[in-house]
Amino acid sequence: MGFLYPQTHTTLMDFESIDEWHVAGYGVSFMVGVELSFLKHFFLQTELKSGYINMPDILTNPAVADRASQSFWFL
Repeated sequence: MGFLYPQTHTTLMDFESIDEWHVAGYGVSFMVGVELSFLKHFFLQTELKSGYINMPDILTNPAVADRASQSFWFL
């Protein structure tokens, strides 16, 4: 779990981009894995990762107080 601190580099309708570091939201993820060892030197490993990203405050345009937002699940 943590904050998302991106440096947004956008070109939107020919406006100058904002290259500022900015706390845009948060993310949380979970991972589970299994490892099987055999013959002292070999193993099989698998992992599954899932999470959620929510960024409600993405900077887009320095000329106006414009913001974008996105949120998504991943697997």
